[in-house]
This record gives sequence, C-alpha cells and structure tokens, in this order.
Amino acid sequence: MLYSRPEMLNKRRNASRAAQIFSCVLIVVLCGFFLFHIWFLNHYVLVEVDGDSMQETLQDGDFLYIEIGRTAERGDIIVIDVTPAVGKDDSGNNTLYIKRLIAKGGDVVRCDNGVVSVRYAGENEFTVQDEPYALGSPRDFGPVEVGEGEVFFLGDNRENSKDSGNFLGCLPEENILGVVPEWSVFCKDVLTGFYQTSEKVQKKLFGWLLND
Repeated sequence: MLYSRPEMLNKRRNASRAAQIFSCVLIVVLCGFFLFHIWFLNHYVLVEVDGDSMQETLQDGDFLYIEIGRTAERGDIIVIDVTPAVGKDDSGNNTLYIKRLIAKGGDVVRCDNGVVSVRYAGENEFTVQDEPYALGSPRDFGPVEVGEGEVFFLGDNRENSKDSGNFLGCLPEENILGVVPEWSVFCKDVLTGFYQTSEKVQKKLFGWLLND
C-alpha cells in the first residue's frame, strides 16, 4: 500500500524553505549594505557650507558630500585648505574654503569687464568661460599665470568671495581636500533637510537627558 505525505507536512517544508531563502537574501543585502557603507565612508566626507561665496549654487548652511582623492578638473566645485594664505580659524583649525576650480598649472587667467577668460596650457588664444552659475561680476584682474602644481579658483558669488582673483592668489593643487560631485549638489536640499532635522532631534534628546 502507498502512503502520500500529509499536506500539512508539505506546507511546513515549503514554509521552512521559503524562510531559509528569505534569510539568505536578507544576509546578502545586509552584508552588501555594510560593505557599501564602509566604502562610502572611506571615499566621502560630509561638510556644511559656511558663508555666501558660492551663491546661487550653494547656500549658507547647505550640507554636502565631498569626494576624497578625486582629481579635480576645471569647473569642479572643490574644498581647499587655504591656511597657508589666511592662517588658522578662530578655533585653531585649518581654514577650508569651498570654491570653483577655474584653471590649473600652465593656464593663464584674466578678467576683463567682468568676463573671465582662460588661455589653457599649450594654447595660444583665450577662451571666454561659459559660467551660468556665476552671480555678479568680479573685479578685473590678470592676466595671472598659474604655476605648475597650482590651481586658480573663484567663488560663484563673484562680488562677495575671497579667492584667487582678489585675495588669495594661486595655491598648491595638493591643498585640495575633495571635490563636490554633481549628485551631491543635486541632492543638497534633501541632505540639508535630513541633517538639520537630525541635529534638532539630537539637541532635544540630549537636552532631555541633561535635564533628568
């Protein structure tokens, strides 16, 4: 005589197999997230914009991620250590500026009637910069020849920025700490809202703890 397996046992076996598959998928997802988190922390740093020199692109109080170790190209938004030119800040820390990279070693930069032009290394003619991000007009300067291993940078708010054009001059390229990727600029409102809310929650939480 043949006996069939009870339906209840089949259901339990199928449920157990489904649970095992779900557990395996969950473990893989968590491991992947953990590895991505470690990679992200090694390549990106969160910064907060302080000041108006990058308006209208960036606003005072914006939160952004900068990519560490990426080679900065002309037109990139960079975070650069300007301590050699201005000294340390009021807290004794290195002074960091966020600006836009305009020219690199071997280039020549000038500004005539508020229009910035660059003669790129190895070329004979100046190229007028297409700068839809620029706010206002900078004071005329130059021509300034950028030394090898140096960079020339400007704030997008051309009438309210301490930069290579009116104060700092060229600085070593190695002083660049990171580059702001385009996706970070695109997501800055979301990032800013998230971290500002997080700060408020933390302040309230620690305030309650201190009052206990």
